[in-house]
Amino acid sequence: MAALPREHGLFCGVLLVAAAVRVIVVLGYPPALWFFDSLPYIHAMFPLEPYRVRPIGYSYFLALLKPFHSVWLVTVVQAVMGLVMGIAVYAVLRRYRIAGWAATLAAVPVLLSAYELQMEHFVLSDTLFALLVTLAVVLMLWRPVPSLPMCALVGLILAWAALDREQGILLPIAFALYLCAQLARRVPARKVLASIAALCVTVALPLLAYAWWFEQVNGSFRLTTSTGAFLYSRVSSFARCSVIKPPAEERWLCISTPPGTRRDATFYDASRQPGNQVCSPCDRGAASGIPHGSLGRYRGELPAAAQGQPSVVLRETVQVPRGRARIAAGRCPR
Repeated sequence: MAALPREHGLFCGVLLVAAAVRVIVVLGYPPALWFFDSLPYIHAMFPLEPYRVRPIGYSYFLALLKPFHSVWLVTVVQAVMGLVMGIAVYAVLRRYRIAGWAATLAAVPVLLSAYELQMEHFVLSDTLFALLVTLAVVLMLWRPVPSLPMCALVGLILAWAALDREQGILLPIAFALYLCAQLARRVPARKVLASIAALCVTVALPLLAYAWWFEQVNGSFRLTTSTGAFLYSRVSSFARCSVIKPPAEERWLCISTPPGTRRDATFYDASRQPGNQVCSPCDRGAASGIPHGSLGRYRGELPAAAQGQPSVVLRETVQVPRGRARIAAGRCPR
């Protein structure tokens, strides 16, 4: 028993330092750091139903903590998530007989990175997403050949990850390819196919159920209706219609300001000016047409503008900036 702490002494020391740093962050910057996207995650809890802009996987996590009436608790739980990720990385590497110093080194970025500490203290979906993906990878790798129940559990975790951040929707493909690679170990094809089926079913069912729920609330069978808005805002800093040459019906998407003097991309996602409508058309086709000069015809929908009234969030009161928490509908002025 005495050998166990010595074997893992280096990692335990790093873990202790990581925990101490998180205590300093949590106590030094109460209750949390706020970003433009933080308030919409909280608004989506009242009531808890599919939100047009983002899936509500993170809002569901916040709803689980709502009975405690504390934003501070959210950041504490997310700090613990960071520690859990570091432990999980170390544990799976040691299970594969990686040296203790190397496994500890691999866990250092998630345990001590300043960027990671900052993200854990934001009321944002990133930390939960990272934890879910890390757990999915660790569970899949825990045994050389993952069992059928383990694959089903990983599928559920990946489904939650996709509902936390829609970017996770393609992750199951990588896991399915890993299961296909089990054929090289002479694992029976029937077992591999059963594992892939279990993974796919447990991923698909929650996503399909959410899409059906989204349709009941917002009228379309999908996870969100805002993909075009975010994509448009990301290319808004460099896109030039003189190069793209869009058709006439889509030229209203063009930004006349030269690329070098344009505002930050977030300006084209949601305006900060009180009462202004958002200068951010939800056109996925325009954004995706940037690389190859062709524009699609996708039109997303935007919810109404916020009224700028105080919003009581758990126990803390925050001011909702007009035009920020929600997005104004309609086209931008030319």
